[in-house]
Amino acid sequence: AGCLAEDREVALTAVRSSGAALRYVVPKFRSDREVVLEAVRSYGQALKFVDEQLRCDEAVALAAVTSDFTAFQHVPLALKAHRRIALAAVKQSARIFQSLPEDVKADREVALAAVSNDGFLLTLITPQLQRDRDIVLAAVSNSAVLAYASEEMQGDREVVLAAVRHEGTMLQFSSGNLKSDAEVVLTAVKCNGFAIIYADGKLRSCREVMLEAVRNSGSVLQWAPAQLKEDLQVALAAVASNPAATKFVSDELKQKRKFWLAALHRNIGVAEFLPKKLRRDQGLALLRARWSRPRAGKK
Repeated sequence: AGCLAEDREVALTAVRSSGAALRYVVPKFRSDREVVLEAVRSYGQALKFVDEQLRCDEAVALAAVTSDFTAFQHVPLALKAHRRIALAAVKQSARIFQSLPEDVKADREVALAAVSNDGFLLTLITPQLQRDRDIVLAAVSNSAVLAYASEEMQGDREVVLAAVRHEGTMLQFSSGNLKSDAEVVLTAVKCNGFAIIYADGKLRSCREVMLEAVRNSGSVLQWAPAQLKEDLQVALAAVASNPAATKFVSDELKQKRKFWLAALHRNIGVAEFLPKKLRRDQGLALLRARWSRPRAGKK
């Protein structure tokens, strides 16, 4: 057994099978560059078992972090400032970015990799990089962070479109002229109907925009102008999304039997809001009973 422990080929075979085996090899192999590289490529955390001097080898540290970003905690402080090592870690886990030296955080490629994983890191990068279009685009595409972008970026149509595709209410942080851009507003309300609150007044009165908004969030019907609360298609789309939106439908429309008939077909939940005079309506009662009855084969 003692002879085998001293055998370099045995050590190489062991760490290739499992990098964690580096912990159990004799000390001289923990300072053997080839053995160590094989170990950390297999198991990044094996870096903590590496001889202290060899741990300062950039290639060894890079191989370990590339294998497993958590190995970054075992990288010597001096190497944590190396761009290639930091980039390899951040590409796997954005949270590593926060522990990087300031000069590495200021590196464009490192910052881009970080915000591509977690857009909220836009708040931690330099003001200069916060004005970088590619970086801001990457950030707003995965996180609701348009508020932290520069004014210039908040007025960039492509950036704002990317932001509202991810979270419609980011419309509130766009520049004024984009709040009156039909495509931008439509994109926003399709994602989150409540984004209509931040749209230009003219677009809030636009039937197409309001229709998309209520399809997403029925209760935004409350912000519709009177003529759209009277619009049968808009009202039905709203109650189909949320039966409680019935209270925002115009009183005139709620007096009509055809509205309730169509509404019940779309969402049986509106039955709760039927006016008293219609609760005894035989046709509506039958419809309510039919939709309320458990379906065959279902519990």
